[in-house]
Amino acid sequence: MSAKLAFIAARAAEHGIRLMCRLLRVSPNWFHGWRAATPKRAACQAARDVLAAKIRSIFEGRKRCYGVPRIHAELRANGLRIAKKTVAKLMHLAAPVSCLGRQIAVISSALPRTC
Repeated sequence: MSAKLAFIAARAAEHGIRLMCRLLRVSPNWFHGWRAATPKRAACQAARDVLAAKIRSIFEGRKRCYGVPRIHAELRANGLRIAKKTVAKLMHLAAPVSCLGRQIAVISSALPRTC
């Protein structure tokens, strides 16, 4: 649906907004709300980018072994209020993977049981 709104915004000078909204079956109020919220979306994206850079710097500074709980705790210790799920989401999008902890030895017999 965002593509329709972007199409209307790009051609707003050529044709009437009401006409294009009616042809594309989009509410004019929705279009105007979307256009008014564009600066806020850009500001939120910029804040997310800054936060992702902080997360990346903490991750790299700790030899790539910190996971979400430790990075979240360090951000909180630095005075930044943020949800743990937001840290997890940004780490997932940035794709840093922490090093593995100690390996767990699997103790089982290779032979199947016979009863």
